[in-house]
Amino acid sequence: MATLPDLESAAMNRPQRNLPVSRAIFDLSDRAAFDAAVSLSVEWIANTAAVELPSEAAHGDSFQLDAGSRATVNAFRLQDEQGHVWAARTTYLGDKVAGRKWLTDIFVEQRAGSLTRYGAQLICQCSADDPGFDHSRPRIVRDLIGKLAAEADGESLTNEVVPVLTEEVSQLAGLLYNPERRLPVVLISVDDTGGAQVDLERLANRLSGTAHLRSIATEAGFELTRMVGKRMSTFNGAIRLYMPGLETETEDPFKHPLWLCPHSGSNPRATHQIASRVLPLQFRDSEGSARFWRVGLLRQAASRALANSAAGSREDQLAAEVEALRAEIDVAKEAGQTAEALMTEEAAKLTELQAEFARLEDENHSLRERMRGLAQASSKTHPPLAPDDVQAVFEREPTLETSLRIVTALFPDRVTVLESALESARDSYAFRHRSKAFELLWSLSTSYWTTLAEGGSDVTARQCFGASYAAKEAETLSKAGRQRRTFIFEGAELEMERHLKIGVADNKAETLRIHFEWIADRRLIVIGHCGAHLNF
Repeated sequence: MATLPDLESAAMNRPQRNLPVSRAIFDLSDRAAFDAAVSLSVEWIANTAAVELPSEAAHGDSFQLDAGSRATVNAFRLQDEQGHVWAARTTYLGDKVAGRKWLTDIFVEQRAGSLTRYGAQLICQCSADDPGFDHSRPRIVRDLIGKLAAEADGESLTNEVVPVLTEEVSQLAGLLYNPERRLPVVLISVDDTGGAQVDLERLANRLSGTAHLRSIATEAGFELTRMVGKRMSTFNGAIRLYMPGLETETEDPFKHPLWLCPHSGSNPRATHQIASRVLPLQFRDSEGSARFWRVGLLRQAASRALANSAAGSREDQLAAEVEALRAEIDVAKEAGQTAEALMTEEAAKLTELQAEFARLEDENHSLRERMRGLAQASSKTHPPLAPDDVQAVFEREPTLETSLRIVTALFPDRVTVLESALESARDSYAFRHRSKAFELLWSLSTSYWTTLAEGGSDVTARQCFGASYAAKEAETLSKAGRQRRTFIFEGAELEMERHLKIGVADNKAETLRIHFEWIADRRLIVIGHCGAHLNF
């Protein structure tokens, strides 16, 4: 089993980054909420990190624990005449990915005359070439909401998606347009039986504590449309994410993402997409009621107070000042890393949105491509090559679907593209590195195919791709992960772990995976997927 020292050694020469994964902040209204929340958090830390905590932990006092191969835990308590704050950081290994560590921060704050504030956040410390992960939040959030009375924005928080009745629509509208609202609202349109395009229980398990979760049936949906207008409403099985800051005068539906219900009625990917937007959202708001107390911040405050009140010799005063500055530097460094990661993520999302707008503006062209794809599926022939496709190559900006169509048109005896690959390519229309993708597909159809067709080994053939080729996945695949990589070719199932890869970010604008298989006795390459990274 990998240990913290093992990972630190493996990652020594690899650039590290801190990726903000999730943050939840809410109030607790129970009378003894502070002590109860600290006790539950300490119990969760011990179970999660699989360590025995010192006796100070049970009393909510400050302590440090270095469990070597298992975890490190630091807790700090600050108390003054205004109240008290307890914070803890746990660093541990949550998976087998080399160079990856998980940092969980928790705080509990009790101020005189105010409700108890609780916060938990998760940060992934990983290498720049980390393959990515699904966004989640610490289980303690769900556990605590299930045992204590939690609220945010004047609304109770639960571990379930709450149905909105017709007579409650005005209250929902008030929440949506509340200028002080801090948490997003996820509204799911359901049919009269409660059916939705996502699994509501699974969605609640992922998001409770980080968003207001609501479902709305047909009749109540009509009432919401009447109150807020069609463009800001949610109906016909759709899901809308209402971001904070929604105002009637400046409302823009494009700032509040909408997931339309697919023809199949089921869209399990939406849960992952919504989670990736919602869970890191609170990192962008760090003042006032959203202030997140980390161990470093508490130590900074304590060090600064000690420096300001330092007595004794000049050397003692300087030592206190140096310690205060060191604490401030640590806090500023971590804040800078988080801000940089958020800016990178926002830039990628902006690029994805811009590409989506371009796709909509070019809707006629997109529809023509889709019609060609459907024609190819029905006739079981390779998609035809159009003049626009050739022009796109000269301009070095062919879409993924265009690149697939070009290689199958030029090499019909070497490459077969399945409809699943075309669909995934259309879904990744926003992918930015189109020229690189075409180069990989071209090498796949020429150099790679030629080497294998002449009897060469895969080890030799793959050299034309450099680091962009993987014979199998980096992690062990779950049953669902294998199903995602299994495609139907000529009536039979064909599993495709081999893939070409570009990027590791969790968005369609920067990351691409091309899954394929080599049919040796037919000297044929079959491509089953050409789009976003498939979950493990």
